[in-house]
Amino acid sequence: MSVLQMLNSARVTGRLRLWNRENRADVFFDAGNITFARVTNRSSRLGEYLVSQGAITRGALEWAAAARDGDRKKLGVHLVEEGLVEEAAVREAVTAQIREVVFEIVKWRDGKFAFREGERPMNEDILNDVPLDHLMLEGVRRMDEGE
Repeated sequence: MSVLQMLNSARVTGRLRLWNRENRADVFFDAGNITFARVTNRSSRLGEYLVSQGAITRGALEWAAAARDGDRKKLGVHLVEEGLVEEAAVREAVTAQIREVVFEIVKWRDGKFAFREGERPMNEDILNDVPLDHLMLEGVRRMDEGE
């Protein structure tokens, strides 16, 4: 947790990679805010989140996934361009995914990390600036409640 806070306070831009025996996570920062995060042991799918939130129907999601066959655009961008979902809903879904990754990392009891200054996420079309302070408080609250 303290490494996340340190990078946030230093207002750095780059990729923090964390790993332990079971997982690996990447957290990308831009001027200290988290813009993207992923962890290897979870399959948090953007489309599934949008369906669960009622932002898009399963049928529309399946159509969009099939229609972009061979297209290198990310699903979220494709959904917005096709008018199937609002960009705000996609940004909210990306933020939710970032939150869940940070909450998972906060629970780790051991591991190692490395930071690569200036590195940005590859092939990610929708990035958000997520302030870390609220994420950290929520992560600690979840740990205290045993979530």
